[in-house]
Amino acid sequence: MRIPIPDTEAAEIKVLESEEYHIKPTSQVIEGKDGITYRNYIMLRGSSTYNAKEMARLINGLIDECRQMEIPESEIMTPNEKEELRQKWGLEL
Repeated sequence: MRIPIPDTEAAEIKVLESEEYHIKPTSQVIEGKDGITYRNYIMLRGSSTYNAKEMARLINGLIDECRQMEIPESEIMTPNEKEELRQKWGLEL
């Protein structure tokens, strides 16, 4: 999702401090009808708001990326970490 936010230091600080979402500025800047310059940001939900299915997809995606990069299984996570993920998110790793 892309959202316009006033292109000011105060606005940037406010949105960067949010814990519910994360933003990344783009190079697109527009002049609003109100005379204020707005910068477009890409907005993503924070993982702390994910449900079990969404978190499982995120974790599995990260593990798949590690495997594609040929990172040894023993370096991806320990057996204890795997068990913790099984219990907390219902993952089968």
